[in-house]
This record gives sequence, structure tokens and C-alpha cells, in this order.
Amino acid sequence: GPVAVPSQDMVLGLYYITKLRKGAKGEGLTFYGPEEALIAYNEGKVDIHAPVKVIVKDLDENGNIVDVMRETSVGRVIVNEIVPPEVGYINTIISKKSLRDIISAVIKACGVAKTADFLDGIKNLGYKMAFQGGLSFNLGDIIIPEEKEELVRRGNEEVERIANDYGMGFITDNERYNQVIDTWTHVNNDLSKVLMKTMKEADQGFNAVYMMLDSGARGSAGQ
Repeated sequence: GPVAVPSQDMVLGLYYITKLRKGAKGEGLTFYGPEEALIAYNEGKVDIHAPVKVIVKDLDENGNIVDVMRETSVGRVIVNEIVPPEVGYINTIISKKSLRDIISAVIKACGVAKTADFLDGIKNLGYKMAFQGGLSFNLGDIIIPEEKEELVRRGNEEVERIANDYGMGFITDNERYNQVIDTWTHVNNDLSKVLMKTMKEADQGFNAVYMMLDSGARGSAGQ
């Protein structure tokens, strides 16, 4: 069937507002419906990312639409205002990959015409939220882990040792070459791991660069 592949900024906006932030203002509040949650949000009583409980319309095991209490967030409530009720309540963080599945579910439950409305709705919401969240690429969000210096220093030491071995005739030029490449490959891998961990933990994963990678909006960990 026709599955639109959502664009980058839109995905980033949807990812951003469906992300939960522990300790955010209003965490743990209970609302008796989406309207009440949205009013509290508009009055500044609850943060868009705060984990809260809300009575929402969802599907029971027989596929009937029923009221259920869900641990969710105002951001997710806002997204679900656009989701057709026959799809159920979408209570996950939206990434490029999960959005494709959601679009397929909407097509299956509602047909193509309703899906077009849904796509328009989430497109507008996604762009608006990417803009509001100020989620543009910011060099200040590229974190340089403290460990970098030490890792690079160890790499340089290792390379020096290899050069000495070569100078003394212990290894061939070919071996020297391979060992140097190997050394920097290891440094690079270790640094990448540390960097991803640092960014993921920074500001509870609300680092702009990390969100771009994690949402699938753009870039790769390799970059």
C-alpha cells in the first residue's frame, strides 16, 4: 500500500514530544481525560514530557474502544488527538521506524482517505514541534567526552611502540602498517562507545544531536 516516508524535521518533532523526561514538572499527576491534561499543560502546570497518568481511549483485547488509565505524557496525548481512535492509543516514542508501523496500522484500520488526514495532521504537528523545541543542529550539543584525551594518548603511545618495533627490525613494514591501523580503529571504536553513552546520558537524552540520531531523523552514530 501507499506508505509515505515522513521527512526528517517532522520525525524529529514527533520524537521530541513523545519522549519522556523523569522529574519534569507535574510528573505523577493524574488526569481524568485528555482535555484536562491539555488544560493543565496550557496553564503551565505540567511539562509536555512529564510522565503522568491519563484516562484515554484505547482498544481492549476485543478491539473495542474503551476508557483506560495509561501512564503517558501530554506530548503523547497531543499526538493521539490526531490518531484515529480505531487504531488505539499510541503510547511509544515515535521514531522514523515506529512511525512507518503506525502509518501502516492507520491504513489497515481506517483506509487510505482517513490516513491522508492523519498524515497531514502529524506532519503539521511534527514541524511545529521541531520548531518549538528549537531542534536545529547546534555545535554546542556535540559533547567531547573527557575520556577522549586519554584514549588518544594511549593510541599515540601504542603507535610509538609499533614504530620502535619496526625501527629495531622486529616487524615488517606491512605488519607495522596493519598494527597502526588496528590501533586507531580500536581508539575510534572505544571513543564512539563513550561518546554515544555520554550523549545518551546528557540531559536525559534530550541532547539535540543524540535525538537526531536516535529518532532516525538524520545522521548515523558513525558520523
